[in-house]
Amino acid sequence: MRWTATLSAMLVLLASGPAPAQVYLRGQGEPVAGEIARVGPEGIGVSIGAGVKTIGWDRVREVRGENGAAAAREMLAVTDLWRARTRLERADFGAAEPILDALVAGQRGVVGPTAAVVFEGLVRCRLRRGAQAGAVWAWLEWVRVRGGAPGTVPDASSLWIGGRIDAAPIFDVQTGLITSLPPVFLRDAALDASGASDEWNRFPGVEPATTELAMLYRAAVRFEAGLDPEVGSIASSSESVRLVADVVLARVGDDGQRKAARANLQGRIDQRDVEPWVECWCRVGLGRSLVRESEPELSRAGVVQLLHVPSRFARFSTSAASIALAESAVALHDLGDELGAIALKSELMERFARSNATGWARLREIKPPAEKSRAAPAKDVPSTPEGEGG
Repeated sequence: MRWTATLSAMLVLLASGPAPAQVYLRGQGEPVAGEIARVGPEGIGVSIGAGVKTIGWDRVREVRGENGAAAAREMLAVTDLWRARTRLERADFGAAEPILDALVAGQRGVVGPTAAVVFEGLVRCRLRRGAQAGAVWAWLEWVRVRGGAPGTVPDASSLWIGGRIDAAPIFDVQTGLITSLPPVFLRDAALDASGASDEWNRFPGVEPATTELAMLYRAAVRFEAGLDPEVGSIASSSESVRLVADVVLARVGDDGQRKAARANLQGRIDQRDVEPWVECWCRVGLGRSLVRESEPELSRAGVVQLLHVPSRFARFSTSAASIALAESAVALHDLGDELGAIALKSELMERFARSNATGWARLREIKPPAEKSRAAPAKDVPSTPEGEGG
């Protein structure tokens, strides 16, 4: 009888197999309802309903049962990512960035929610400290790990749990563009270095729209750095690519390209339902295109376009607003309107004192009258003969 009972218990154990794996998320007591389908650097795939959702490792607290050891190894590789994410959600950028920098190498080439958090975090940190080119590179990686630019490929994030930072949005949902970072730059030492950087070489050959966005941002940087912009052909129908292309070509293209791009930018401005951040991009793109033309009337029209940005759109992009003021001041200086140039330079220094635009070398040409008189060489004064005069 005892042998019969023991045999029955063994058969039950054999039939039941190993204990099913269970995934526990941070901040939740109950496991995720679903079976583990895969484990990898992108996250842990769990069968939920008719599909598989990938959970970012920063959201996972523990995996029990089968696949537990494999999950533990993957979690160890990104053990501090959840700390970086939560610090960013508290606006502690200084503590988060070194953690994210250490995770970059392991997430390049990975597509999924874990890498998306790493690169979104880097975008936020670099924007915060004004490292514009670094922010662009991290953003291009973010576009890549999501499978490509919105509107050109299916959005993989609908199949994720996690994959984002719970903070104020910095990306436009429809285009994936960073609304505060148009392809608009001013020359300084950092820009010169980024224009010649090998970082841009990571993006050719990936998803086509991402490749074209990288090429266009690189062209904008290189043009301001005094290098050949090297603009190639553009085949994508993505709205994100078309908008970036018009802003860039209006500035760096040949005569025909600049005129066509300006017409496209004006067409967007004239739409009744244009998004405010899109109008901001179009105004700064149109204005910077016009002020580089030789005709004075075009330059003055460019200043008018540029001044829309600090007066109406600074809340969307302090970078664009400060660059628009700097460009406007220099344009008026070139046109001989010194009082206007001085006024705009003063506004820039007062409103955007911490912006990179305040260090633009060309602003040094704009000097208050008192400073000009001090800098001017003293004229020779004829001496009065002894015994004459008063």
